[in-house]
Amino acid sequence: MTREIEVADKSRIYLGCADELLQRLLHAKRVILLTDEHVAACHAQLIEPYESIVIAPGEASKSLAEVERIYLRLVEMG
Repeated sequence: MTREIEVADKSRIYLGCADELLQRLLHAKRVILLTDEHVAACHAQLIEPYESIVIAPGEASKSLAEVERIYLRLVEMG
């Protein structure tokens, strides 16, 4: 069962099975997931079909240097 909650004009929160939600919401031709090491480890099989960028967990990843690293990785990925 999935529940959708509208929180703003174009924003929504989805509650439910992540596998079902990803298949429903990520129907674009190309999807790149941004996740941290903890989520990637817990849901490796779920995110495996998608390209992903995995960052370190915690406050250290919330920096402009990390944003730059993510942007450079996206450029490398084409």
